[in-house]
Amino acid sequence: MSYGKGFPARMMRHFLVLMLFSVATFTLISLHTNSVNDVQQDLAGNRQPYLVKNKGIYEQQMQERGERFARGIKLLQAEEESQLEYQVGRSLKKAGSRSPESKPEGTRRYTDAVFDLDVLDDPFSDKPSCRGNSELLLLILVTSAPGNVDRRKAIRATWGNKKAGDSWRKYGDKPARWKTVFLLGKTPENPSLNFLLEKEARENEDMLFGDYIDSYRNLTLKVLHGFKWARDECEPEFVLKTDDDCFINTPLFLKMLQEHRPYKTDFYTGSVFEGHKLAVIRDPRSKWHVSEDEHLSDSYAPYASGIGYMLSRPALEKILDMVKFVPPFPIEDAYIGTLANEVGIIPLDSGRFSLHHGMWRTCNYLYLLVVHHMPIEDLPVTMQKVRDAPLQCRGSAVHGTWD
Repeated sequence: MSYGKGFPARMMRHFLVLMLFSVATFTLISLHTNSVNDVQQDLAGNRQPYLVKNKGIYEQQMQERGERFARGIKLLQAEEESQLEYQVGRSLKKAGSRSPESKPEGTRRYTDAVFDLDVLDDPFSDKPSCRGNSELLLLILVTSAPGNVDRRKAIRATWGNKKAGDSWRKYGDKPARWKTVFLLGKTPENPSLNFLLEKEARENEDMLFGDYIDSYRNLTLKVLHGFKWARDECEPEFVLKTDDDCFINTPLFLKMLQEHRPYKTDFYTGSVFEGHKLAVIRDPRSKWHVSEDEHLSDSYAPYASGIGYMLSRPALEKILDMVKFVPPFPIEDAYIGTLANEVGIIPLDSGRFSLHHGMWRTCNYLYLLVVHHMPIEDLPVTMQKVRDAPLQCRGSAVHGTWD
């Protein structure tokens, strides 16, 4: 039997193919074995799991940029919801290091931990200046998301503009001193946005950055940081906290504070929630949820809505003093109400703070102080209504009570 002249060559090719297949198979088995060993070491605790490594990405980015990452505030990222939340880290002291000023054990309602407001400050960012604002009558603190550049620009051109506050001032009246400051957190995952924010802050000198991630669940930290800065640096007679989707009737605010100053020393007013609206949401799927570890009671004390509430300086100081005893929970306005309740300050419910943006007429702005959900395009029109109100409305005298 003859196999032909090409038989040895064909055999050699088959042999080479078989050898290459064997080498490839051996390589794949080796890689699989190494992967199994890695997993076993991870489970044994010898290496950090993959998810833990990924949770350090923000820290690495911040270190590479030569900045500090959220001192004292740790971020939790749920594996399923990917929702950023905060928990207080090194800023919480253990019970053994409790301040001597702490309440007796029998009267404490929340936790043994003590919150340190200093961890919220970012020493690497420039601060707005309160120089030249001696005897500051009103400081407006506006919570704003980093990406809301257009909203901040619109506010600076309308109700946040210095000229807006003078639109109702009569000839010979002493001008009131007031200031608007925007509150923002960190955005480490977006260097290009950070660059634009730094430029915006240098140009306007009205932005206060805190050392925490800018997220809805960190809103309490943002407001506390603004309050602390207001108390330490500006010392205003009154502080108004609001959001960047609201319209503030600055001429009316200044007129009310100059001519109808609140008679109470500890003044706290806004659109107050009461009754069933005070129930604590425990469902973790809700962005408003608060756990029992964060707030023991199933209901909140009455509090003013976060769309806008005003505090006198004595009330602000007393509320900030209570922070060390009542660590923050994520619902900002309810938390401020909780602190106020702890020091015996009762919020005044005022109809001047509107939760909804309706078809308000010009004369309504002789009464309304804050309007929520105001579109950007409506701000100039609304500002013109405010200017026209004293001229067009009969009986244009401002109602002198705050309710």
